[in-house]
Amino acid sequence: MDNQQEMKQVSVMEILKEHNLVVPEIQREYVWGRNDYGILDTFLTDIKHSFNNKLKENPELKALEKLLMKSSIEERLILESLAEKLNGQTSEAVLNLGFLYSYKPGYYISDEGKDAYLIDGQQRFTTLFLILFYLAVKENKIETFKKLFRVKEDENKIAFNYRVRMLTHNFILDMLSNVKSVADLIEIKSKSWFLANYKHDTTVSAIVGTDKIDGALFLIHQHLNDQDHGLFEFAQQNIKFWHFKTEETSQGEELYITMNSRGQQLADNESVRAVLFKSESAKKDPMKWSELWEEWQDFFWKNASTVKNNSGLSADLGFNEFLRWVQIFKMIEIKQSTGDDENEDAADKKDILKVIRWGKWEKLDTAYLELEQIELYFNALKYLYTDFKKELHILDSHYKEYKNFNLLSHEWLHPKESVNNIGQIDSFRLLPVLYYCKMQIENKNKLSIINVFRVIRFFFNISRDPNINKSPGNQLINAIKALEKTGEEEDIAIRFKRDEISSTLLNKEERIKLKLFSEAEDRYSLENFFWRGEDLRVNSGQIKHLLDLSFAHSSPNNFEIEIFADFLKTFEEFIKNEKFIWGNLLPTDVYLEKADRIFALSSWYKTKDFMELVSLRTQKKNQTLIDFFQLKKKEFIKQYTSAEMLFNEKSYKKQLYLYYILHTELIARDQNWNWDHGWAFGVWSNYPHCKSIFNTPSVFQHYSQAFRENENKIVKVHRKIPKGEKLIEDLMIWSET
Repeated sequence: MDNQQEMKQVSVMEILKEHNLVVPEIQREYVWGRNDYGILDTFLTDIKHSFNNKLKENPELKALEKLLMKSSIEERLILESLAEKLNGQTSEAVLNLGFLYSYKPGYYISDEGKDAYLIDGQQRFTTLFLILFYLAVKENKIETFKKLFRVKEDENKIAFNYRVRMLTHNFILDMLSNVKSVADLIEIKSKSWFLANYKHDTTVSAIVGTDKIDGALFLIHQHLNDQDHGLFEFAQQNIKFWHFKTEETSQGEELYITMNSRGQQLADNESVRAVLFKSESAKKDPMKWSELWEEWQDFFWKNASTVKNNSGLSADLGFNEFLRWVQIFKMIEIKQSTGDDENEDAADKKDILKVIRWGKWEKLDTAYLELEQIELYFNALKYLYTDFKKELHILDSHYKEYKNFNLLSHEWLHPKESVNNIGQIDSFRLLPVLYYCKMQIENKNKLSIINVFRVIRFFFNISRDPNINKSPGNQLINAIKALEKTGEEEDIAIRFKRDEISSTLLNKEERIKLKLFSEAEDRYSLENFFWRGEDLRVNSGQIKHLLDLSFAHSSPNNFEIEIFADFLKTFEEFIKNEKFIWGNLLPTDVYLEKADRIFALSSWYKTKDFMELVSLRTQKKNQTLIDFFQLKKKEFIKQYTSAEMLFNEKSYKKQLYLYYILHTELIARDQNWNWDHGWAFGVWSNYPHCKSIFNTPSVFQHYSQAFRENENKIVKVHRKIPKGEKLIEDLMIWSET
């Protein structure tokens, strides 16, 4: 087929040369004027952005537009001709608004072009019609506008026709006949020609506004009132659509055609649509699916406006990404499992992983897409990003300690064009939740915000597991398979109490927590403190060290959340005062000695000695933190039964700790020990102007990444040891006070 004839990118001027556009009776009312989710704000902002970019690229055009504002009638004709030529020279400024789908009615009109009934795109085209009329009034181009739309007031005719809805049709013609200024537009409801019945028309209300909504005309004025002259010309020539005449195209799957001279292609979702609308269900009820498809596109368009630094108008990126998710779900469902959950090279996973990893130029496969399934997944997604967020107060009432409920990013609805998808870890966090919600909707179960959040929280938390991060795509497949196998159960804790679930997906700690959740009398208390502990910076989702400590201090076969909560509060106290307590960790198993290096373990907060400190501190919580660690220092020194024994200490860790005590309690009496210079230490046998109090002299230097000589990082107590002082004896005496 000749694609260039079947599918054309057209401006308003170009499409109206060939067609009278008609909004049929079965189409939904115009609603964009309600500005739900700021969709009209987004539309207008992007038009301004595109126009202003064009002016920046073409300073001659901007200069002409300024002259036009001051010109006489004769001068205006010449300047407008020049501006029109310059307008056509900047093809890069084309702003494409997507598709207009139309069909040919069962009659033929030969006088001024064929009628084309819109089945999709009327929201965008109606909005553009109103924008053009506003700009025509503002720029004194009403006659140009009427010529463009072939307005014949005496015959009640116009090339954009709501004539099957007579009240709407009459309002539009009345507006075109009576409005002469911007003030007339803004005050339209107070005009004598504005009939009382117009207020009851849904489309008219969306255009002129009501007590509850501003309406399209007000918002258009708000956005475009201060724009430079010339936007009318830009809007009628440079804002374009792909016009798809469905009655003329029988090969929808061949719609991958060139959109412009730079070789861009049709958006995947439009090509997919052309194929899916050939299905039996679409043929049975084309208007239902057309309206749903437009609703889906609108959703991603609206939500794109919430993303920071997003100046793009198109919903394509978000919608395409959503369809990729639907394809992934279907591929996982129909592929036969090999039983090897961890093997990424397994035959059942290669094709799925390719779609999960998704290169920039990959294309959707319609073999895995069905309109009915897309509808189910969309309803699930809409719940997560609209209804769920409206119910967050319910979560707030149940969780007194935990408040981090915003775990679903809006940016996932509109990925960056440079990467074309949301990435594997983000997919792992979102897609299992989406699949869970879809299953509940499909099974006619009412979605519970508590249970949904528990699923969100579960996948958010395990996404921080290093083992998940090694193979997020593989674990995403395992997660969907696990949800698919576990049936209709709403509670994630009960669903995942199965031995056959991947051990990477559900490690020992997660199994313990889910078991505790499913058996708890007061589950909210467990979740409050478990989730709070998981979100501590050092824990990064893992709290087994705190669970083990709590089990050790609870009665047999019983987990006591009060004990866990007490240990957690002490743990938080230590982390909050990390620099203050850190010196007291020097002699513990937090630090390792290796040749001339002393360094802390990366998992220091899980070590036996550190957790014992947590336990001891919890038992002595009536003491201040200063008193608690001062007693620990004294207990450490008392291990030395004589000054000679302390003098002969050979352990670098213990020497360092003694220097730390000396600095903080006797010499400087300063708790700041220059941890900014590094948490690790290197050892010199001697160093200029530095002293040691031990038999085997050693001088310690802080370092961060690598041990290299740096005199500024020498532990400062070495330079403050006074001559002739018996500091060891002083330490021994201090420990007894």
